[in-house]
Amino acid sequence: MMDEDKVSNKKVQAEEELKQIQSAYSGSVKRANNINSKISSIKILPKRIVIGKPYKAKDVIYECTNKHELAQLVFGSLCLVFHEVIHHPNDYAESKVKSIIDQFPNVTAFINQHETNGNDFKIIKNFETYLVDEGFSGRGAYSLISIVREACSVKFITPKKIEILKKIDKSTKLNPLENKQYPLTKWFSQIRWLREEMAKAGKLDVYQRISSTRLLMKSFSHTISELMLIIQDFSLDIAKALQQNHFNLNLLKSKFIDVDQTSVEYKKQREILYIATRGDLSINKQTLEILISDFCPKDRRSIVSNSLRNNDNFSTKPTEKKKVKHNFRTAAIFDEDFFSQIDKFASGKQTSIPVSKAEELCFYWLNCAQAVQASDVRQLTYQDYIFHGSSKRITHISCDYYKSRSQDFKTTDTLDTTLSVGKALLYFIQNKGNANSLMSLKSKDVDSAMANHVGFIARVLSLFSEPLCNELIKKRLRQQAVSTVFLDLVQCLLSNATCSKQQFDREQKKQNPDIKNKHHFPSNWFTGSMIKTAAVHAGSLKFRVGLINNHNSHTSKTEHDVYFSEENEEYMNMSGRLMRFVMEDIENVAFKPNIEQIHGSVTERQLRTKLVSETTGDIQPFNKVEYFDGSDDEQGDSIIVIDSVETVVNFLHYINEARKKYKMLAQHNPDFLEMNVLVEAEWKEYVLNNLISKQIKSKGYATYKQYKPMLPELFVSQIRV
Repeated sequence: MMDEDKVSNKKVQAEEELKQIQSAYSGSVKRANNINSKISSIKILPKRIVIGKPYKAKDVIYECTNKHELAQLVFGSLCLVFHEVIHHPNDYAESKVKSIIDQFPNVTAFINQHETNGNDFKIIKNFETYLVDEGFSGRGAYSLISIVREACSVKFITPKKIEILKKIDKSTKLNPLENKQYPLTKWFSQIRWLREEMAKAGKLDVYQRISSTRLLMKSFSHTISELMLIIQDFSLDIAKALQQNHFNLNLLKSKFIDVDQTSVEYKKQREILYIATRGDLSINKQTLEILISDFCPKDRRSIVSNSLRNNDNFSTKPTEKKKVKHNFRTAAIFDEDFFSQIDKFASGKQTSIPVSKAEELCFYWLNCAQAVQASDVRQLTYQDYIFHGSSKRITHISCDYYKSRSQDFKTTDTLDTTLSVGKALLYFIQNKGNANSLMSLKSKDVDSAMANHVGFIARVLSLFSEPLCNELIKKRLRQQAVSTVFLDLVQCLLSNATCSKQQFDREQKKQNPDIKNKHHFPSNWFTGSMIKTAAVHAGSLKFRVGLINNHNSHTSKTEHDVYFSEENEEYMNMSGRLMRFVMEDIENVAFKPNIEQIHGSVTERQLRTKLVSETTGDIQPFNKVEYFDGSDDEQGDSIIVIDSVETVVNFLHYINEARKKYKMLAQHNPDFLEMNVLVEAEWKEYVLNNLISKQIKSKGYATYKQYKPMLPELFVSQIRV
């Protein structure tokens, strides 16, 4: 009994102690809240901050030693915004803390050396100048002015200091930021897993072609133009079949009165398939496959196709195993606008062939590939194009468009309309006619589109995987000796990417272990600006310092007005320096080979080289052996070299003749020496040293010594005056 009383007393004591602890804790919290509530502002801003874990591995101290009030205010504002962000993490993006921490080194260094005279409200502008002088981007000044604006809404800063911060903001006029120009090559190369998957498919040599902007852009332009021509053929087939079968869009709409517009859309698509396949004139089998691929999800296409082939009616939402299936989806290529055009075409109100959104996208990309600014392409009209030829036949086209950046008119290269790019653009322009604008697509449709399997751009690019389109495009590219590198890259991307970048990031946050084995798309599809930048790179001459004629520079008028005007304080000295520079260039540089351009040409030839064994027919792309039988996968621009004694003799003779006669070529035909002989000799030497088998090479050297006296001289016609 006594033991039970002792236990009971101990319980009571423990409960009382717990209540005392809770009371003390509540009191401390209350006092802290009271203290915080009494703080309305602070007169002295922080001049020193220590940033350690978890943001830095070791404690890093940043201290403002400048005694001027304005400098201390900017530094203190940065500290307070940092404090605000780390104590309210749910109100800011995860990257916000890092972006503020990144500001401290440069801001502190600038503040401590800055001399402020009076109320110098242009302190952020001075910070921009400091960054540029130190070799940094001016972007840091934009970040700092943004932090200054945020500081105006942070607690504890007095109204007087807020007024000063607002004056700093108002007085700051920063230089516009120049966005980095990323070419299309970089967009592909940043997809880390793409190289690995291309190698697995035995196309590592194809992937290596993206190191050459010229090869990629040539493949891009021809591939997109061939796709555009194929889509134009499909559009013509659909238009003629529906016209012959008395297609009437208004009559079709009147059949369906469902409240659900999506259901109405699916039923219209089904009726269009009925009309296109069951009337007086049916569309081609290939056209039907493309139409079904746009109308139907991948897993329902065979069901819809079989039903149409057997003349069976089918539901848009059939029930299978007690589950509702959807046979249709929203069309992206042949959409409502396309069939509105067909309705006008069928009734005779429109004589030109209807144009799909996919053709507009191809038109946009092809003009960007002609180095037209992306924003200017969307403003192009029929009147901007120049048509060359006769009244009966247009042989060439070019575009004389208004360049908004330079506020001047520019003319693109002239395109031959017998070739794919010129032909595709000409058909599109003629079918569009005198429309106010040749494009209805907006910037968000083409330059801000999320990369995934379901969007508009993905639908268009997925046509590359359709057997008919794929086979036809590859055949035409081989005929034009053009690589399929762009086609192969897109196919590999669409085949192996399983989720969007956004989905991948969400699963990573959940620490899903399965996500590590998945490949994701980039955040967005490549843009028109990337295509345009790559086109400029591909068409640029390799410029070296000291070259007199720079075809990519400003005009002579700009040189005179801007650089040699009286406003230039160093005008006289600069003129003298330039004169000496030009004379030195003429003496030492102008007639020397452009090594950079030669190296680029040799590298490009190396990428295209394939070694073929004359005994087994094997292909050896560099260090890998593959079977070659002239299949469709063979690149149209490949340079085939036979691993034979004759090849070794041929190459050795060329190299020795080049060594023997390069001085005479330099005297009589320096351009031929630089652009042809040096490139060819470097490439042949590379093949001999790296690709030809040792056994063949040994026989070849022996044979060359034997037949050398009997071999003809080379470069005779190039040397003869």
